[in-house]
Amino acid sequence: MAEAQARPKGFKLLKAALRTRKSASMLAFGFSSGLPFALLIGTLNAWLGEVKINLATIGVLSWIGLTYSFKFLWSPVVDRVELPGLAKIGRRKSWIVLCQGVMILAFAALALTNPVTNIGWFAIFAVIASFASATQDVAVDAWRITSPMNRRRWNCSPPFISSATAPPRSSAALSPCSSPPG
Repeated sequence: MAEAQARPKGFKLLKAALRTRKSASMLAFGFSSGLPFALLIGTLNAWLGEVKINLATIGVLSWIGLTYSFKFLWSPVVDRVELPGLAKIGRRKSWIVLCQGVMILAFAALALTNPVTNIGWFAIFAVIASFASATQDVAVDAWRITSPMNRRRWNCSPPFISSATAPPRSSAALSPCSSPPG
Protein backbone atom coordinates (compact mmCIF):
# COMPACT_ATOMS: atom_id res chain seq x y z
CA MET A 1 0.00 0.00 0.00
CA ALA A 2 1.43 3.32 -1.07
CA GLU A 3 2.00 5.84 1.64
CA ALA A 4 -0.39 8.78 1.53
CA GLN A 5 1.00 11.97 0.07
CA ALA A 6 1.79 14.56 2.75
CA ARG A 7 -0.67 17.45 2.76
CA PRO A 8 0.81 20.91 2.50
CA LYS A 9 0.40 23.25 5.44
CA GLY A 10 0.32 27.00 5.95
CA PHE A 11 1.23 29.16 2.98
CA LYS A 12 2.09 26.07 0.91
CA LEU A 13 -1.53 24.96 1.29
CA LEU A 14 -2.75 28.39 0.20
CA LYS A 15 -0.40 28.35 -2.80
CA ALA A 16 -1.57 24.86 -3.77
CA ALA A 17 -5.19 25.86 -3.32
CA LEU A 18 -4.89 28.97 -5.48
CA ARG A 19 -3.09 27.17 -8.29
CA THR A 20 -6.23 27.13 -10.43
CA ARG A 21 -8.34 30.09 -11.49
CA LYS A 22 -11.49 28.33 -10.29
CA SER A 23 -10.08 27.95 -6.77
CA ALA A 24 -9.02 31.59 -6.67
CA SER A 25 -12.51 32.57 -7.86
CA MET A 26 -14.08 30.48 -5.10
CA LEU A 27 -11.92 32.21 -2.52
CA ALA A 28 -12.84 35.67 -3.87
CA PHE A 29 -16.54 34.78 -4.02
CA GLY A 30 -16.36 33.42 -0.47
CA PHE A 31 -14.90 36.70 0.72
CA SER A 32 -17.49 38.71 -1.21
CA SER A 33 -20.26 36.58 0.32
CA GLY A 34 -19.10 36.98 3.90
CA LEU A 35 -18.13 40.65 3.94
CA PRO A 36 -21.61 42.18 3.48
CA PHE A 37 -22.93 40.10 6.38
CA ALA A 38 -20.23 41.49 8.66
CA LEU A 39 -20.88 45.03 7.43
CA LEU A 40 -24.64 44.79 7.86
CA ILE A 41 -24.66 43.14 11.26
CA GLY A 42 -21.56 44.33 13.09
CA THR A 43 -20.45 47.58 11.50
CA LEU A 44 -23.95 48.91 10.89
CA ASN A 45 -24.94 48.37 14.53
CA ALA A 46 -21.75 50.06 15.71
CA TRP A 47 -22.40 53.04 13.43
CA LEU A 48 -25.98 53.38 14.67
CA GLY A 49 -24.80 53.22 18.28
CA GLU A 50 -22.17 55.86 17.60
CA VAL A 51 -24.76 58.32 16.24
CA LYS A 52 -26.93 57.67 19.32
CA ILE A 53 -29.81 55.78 17.69
CA ASN A 54 -32.17 54.23 20.25
CA LEU A 55 -31.08 50.72 21.30
CA ALA A 56 -34.55 49.34 20.56
CA THR A 57 -34.29 50.64 16.98
CA ILE A 58 -30.84 49.10 16.61
CA GLY A 59 -32.26 45.82 17.90
CA VAL A 60 -35.07 45.88 15.36
CA LEU A 61 -32.63 46.72 12.55
CA SER A 62 -30.46 43.76 13.54
CA TRP A 63 -33.32 41.55 12.36
CA ILE A 64 -32.09 42.13 8.83
CA GLY A 65 -29.73 39.25 9.56
CA LEU A 66 -32.74 36.97 9.32
CA THR A 67 -32.52 37.17 5.54
CA TYR A 68 -29.60 34.76 5.80
CA SER A 69 -31.66 32.35 7.86
CA PHE A 70 -34.60 32.39 5.46
CA LYS A 71 -32.68 32.41 2.19
CA PHE A 72 -33.81 28.84 1.60
CA LEU A 73 -37.25 30.27 0.77
CA TRP A 74 -36.09 31.99 -2.42
CA SER A 75 -33.13 29.76 -3.27
CA PRO A 76 -35.27 27.66 -5.70
CA VAL A 77 -35.95 30.86 -7.68
CA VAL A 78 -32.23 31.61 -7.87
CA ASP A 79 -31.60 28.01 -8.91
CA ARG A 80 -34.19 27.89 -11.69
CA VAL A 81 -34.62 31.40 -13.11
CA GLU A 82 -32.29 32.73 -15.78
CA LEU A 83 -31.95 36.50 -15.76
CA PRO A 84 -32.64 38.11 -19.13
CA GLY A 85 -29.66 39.98 -20.53
CA LEU A 86 -27.19 38.26 -18.22
CA ALA A 87 -27.90 34.63 -19.16
CA LYS A 88 -24.88 34.49 -21.48
CA ILE A 89 -22.49 34.52 -18.50
CA GLY A 90 -24.32 31.65 -16.82
CA ARG A 91 -27.28 31.32 -14.50
CA ARG A 92 -25.35 31.42 -11.22
CA LYS A 93 -22.89 34.09 -12.30
CA SER A 94 -25.71 36.29 -13.59
CA TRP A 95 -27.34 36.21 -10.15
CA ILE A 96 -23.98 37.00 -8.55
CA VAL A 97 -23.49 40.00 -10.86
CA LEU A 98 -27.04 41.26 -10.23
CA CYS A 99 -26.64 40.92 -6.45
CA GLN A 100 -23.25 42.66 -6.53
CA GLY A 101 -24.81 45.59 -8.41
CA VAL A 102 -27.74 45.82 -6.01
CA MET A 103 -25.40 45.66 -3.01
CA ILE A 104 -23.18 48.41 -4.43
CA LEU A 105 -26.21 50.67 -4.88
CA ALA A 106 -27.66 49.77 -1.47
CA PHE A 107 -24.37 50.33 0.36
CA ALA A 108 -23.88 53.64 -1.47
CA ALA A 109 -27.39 54.66 -0.42
CA LEU A 110 -26.63 53.64 3.17
CA ALA A 111 -23.47 55.74 3.12
CA LEU A 112 -25.37 58.76 1.81
CA THR A 113 -28.30 58.44 4.22
CA ASN A 114 -28.24 60.04 7.65
CA PRO A 115 -29.73 57.47 10.04
CA VAL A 116 -30.58 60.15 12.61
CA THR A 117 -32.92 62.02 10.27
CA ASN A 118 -33.93 59.26 7.83
CA ILE A 119 -34.02 56.00 9.79
CA GLY A 120 -36.86 54.66 7.61
CA TRP A 121 -34.93 54.99 4.35
CA PHE A 122 -31.81 53.76 6.11
CA ALA A 123 -33.68 50.60 7.20
CA ILE A 124 -35.05 50.05 3.68
CA PHE A 125 -31.57 50.30 2.14
CA ALA A 126 -30.20 47.94 4.81
CA VAL A 127 -32.92 45.36 4.08
CA ILE A 128 -32.27 45.60 0.34
CA ALA A 129 -28.52 45.13 0.90
CA SER A 130 -29.16 42.20 3.24
CA PHE A 131 -31.56 40.51 0.80
CA ALA A 132 -29.09 40.98 -2.08
CA SER A 133 -26.24 39.66 0.05
CA ALA A 134 -28.18 36.56 1.13
CA THR A 135 -29.22 35.95 -2.47
CA GLN A 136 -25.61 36.27 -3.58
CA ASP A 137 -24.69 33.75 -0.90
CA VAL A 138 -27.21 31.31 -2.41
CA ALA A 139 -25.87 31.88 -5.94
CA VAL A 140 -22.22 31.53 -4.89
CA ASP A 141 -22.94 28.32 -2.98
CA ALA A 142 -24.82 26.91 -5.98
CA TRP A 143 -22.00 27.90 -8.34
CA ARG A 144 -19.39 26.35 -6.06
CA ILE A 145 -21.30 23.10 -5.71
CA THR A 146 -21.99 22.70 -9.44
CA SER A 147 -18.60 23.89 -10.69
CA PRO A 148 -16.64 21.38 -12.79
CA MET A 149 -13.98 21.35 -10.10
CA ASN A 150 -16.37 19.51 -7.78
CA ARG A 151 -17.05 16.79 -10.36
CA ARG A 152 -13.55 15.41 -9.91
CA ARG A 153 -11.35 14.83 -6.89
CA TRP A 154 -10.30 18.03 -5.19
CA ASN A 155 -6.57 18.49 -5.03
CA CYS A 156 -6.24 20.71 -2.00
CA SER A 157 -8.88 23.21 -3.04
CA PRO A 158 -9.57 25.90 -0.47
CA PRO A 159 -12.47 25.18 1.82
CA PHE A 160 -15.34 27.55 1.14
CA ILE A 161 -16.86 28.67 4.39
CA SER A 162 -19.03 31.74 4.27
CA SER A 163 -19.66 33.49 7.54
CA ALA A 164 -23.34 33.53 6.66
CA THR A 165 -23.84 29.84 5.96
CA ALA A 166 -24.73 27.08 8.38
CA PRO A 167 -21.96 24.92 9.84
CA PRO A 168 -21.00 21.89 7.77
CA ARG A 169 -22.62 18.56 8.56
CA SER A 170 -19.36 16.64 8.67
CA SER A 171 -15.71 17.31 9.30
CA ALA A 172 -14.96 16.16 5.73
CA ALA A 173 -16.46 19.43 4.51
CA LEU A 174 -13.70 21.31 6.33
CA SER A 175 -10.87 19.23 4.89
CA PRO A 176 -9.24 21.09 2.01
CA CYS A 177 -8.14 17.82 0.40
CA SER A 178 -11.35 15.82 0.64
CA SER A 179 -13.58 14.40 -2.04
CA PRO A 180 -16.90 16.10 -2.63
CA PRO A 181 -19.94 14.30 -1.25
CA GLY A 182 -21.80 11.97 -3.59
